[in-house]
Amino acid sequence: MNWRKTLGMSKHLLHALKDAVFMLAKQQPLYDDLKQLFPLDVVDSWDQMIIAWDQDKSNPNPYEEPIQETSLADVRLELARDEA
Repeated sequence: MNWRKTLGMSKHLLHALKDAVFMLAKQQPLYDDLKQLFPLDVVDSWDQMIIAWDQDKSNPNPYEEPIQETSLADVRLELARDEA
């Protein structure tokens, strides 16, 4: 069974490579268009954050969204302000 998996691995990897090349060709223009919407210095800072995180995982993960925690006290304060 393992020998069959080993022999079939080349076909699987070739298929995965073809899919990856196709998806790169499809997604790259969309990515480039999206990058044009932001100032160049912002994009550069994002790229630097990604490079720093790739080199050292103790840096903040640029792919995680910051968690915005809202407490019950915050909601009550906002409602009180709205009523006032």
